[in-house]
Amino acid sequence: MRKLTQVSEQLGSKNCRAVYDLLEHACDQMQDALGVHYQKIYMATSNWRGIDNKITESLSEAKDNVKYLQTLEKYLEALYTGTPDGIKETLPALMNSIKMIHTIARYYNTTERMTGLFIKITN
Repeated sequence: MRKLTQVSEQLGSKNCRAVYDLLEHACDQMQDALGVHYQKIYMATSNWRGIDNKITESLSEAKDNVKYLQTLEKYLEALYTGTPDGIKETLPALMNSIKMIHTIARYYNTTERMTGLFIKITN
């Protein structure tokens, strides 16, 4: 999440926005003057938008995943340091939290991710 946040902040920075805006302006206003180069600039801005959208979506996913996984932290700590009786008491609350993640989470509720989560917990 930190890395995606940094990349997203860089893409939103004044310098990056200025370059993108300049390329957009060149495409919009100077299509005839650019000739062959118009297609290259158009593809560059199109790729830029696509990458920016993917980063934004990935950042939203990472934030969502971190939010839900942090709710499990207190239960997982008990698994690492607790006694067998303490673990036994913690398991119903842990399972309920996992059920809530599966029900509510926008990104983390896939079979693959839930299976991976259970594997990590059981290990």
